[in-house]
Amino acid sequence: MAPALPEPGRARTAPPRRLRRERSPWWASALASTALALMALCALLALCACAGRPADLGGAVEENPQRGAALLSLAEGHHKRADIALRQGQRDDAKAEMNALLDTAEPLRGAAAESYDVIFDGATRLARMHLEDEALDEAEQVARRGLVGEAEAPPSLFRGYLHQVLADILEKRGDLRGAVEQHGEAIVIFKAILDAAPAPATPPTPRE
Repeated sequence: MAPALPEPGRARTAPPRRLRRERSPWWASALASTALALMALCALLALCACAGRPADLGGAVEENPQRGAALLSLAEGHHKRADIALRQGQRDDAKAEMNALLDTAEPLRGAAAESYDVIFDGATRLARMHLEDEALDEAEQVARRGLVGEAEAPPSLFRGYLHQVLADILEKRGDLRGAVEQHGEAIVIFKAILDAAPAPATPPTPRE
């Protein structure tokens, strides 16, 4: 089921937004393995046909195919460390993990296909924590920093989520016009996703 949009008029505490795999039945794993094998074969054929030429990844040129996977794994590590810090009541440490993730991912913005969603997701979580702590200047700064150059990114759920948290921040500051505009940006992104190819069976869920 797709994540519910936040209710207007209040800052929400959403369920966690994750860049991680969910458990699935054995037949789903088998289908996924088959699909991955076919994708690998197609990639190999494409490389043979375009030897030496970087692949076009929707605005991102991925010269090292392992870099995207490494970035996702790095992001997961920072998010897990932040989860542990929050369970121990170390909120500043959790924020530091998100700042470290964004500092690492920012130079790769657009250079790896996964970079945009890693940045959008990390910025959303950090901005939300600042918002919950009433640190509105820091929250808005993080959200707007995460959206820099977003026009080069394809529509994604994580991009829409970041616009939503920015809307919540602006609403908290009393900027209702700005909040409405940001919710509008999120709606446009979600609509573009709906109008495109069918969504994955398990879309990413909102992160706290």
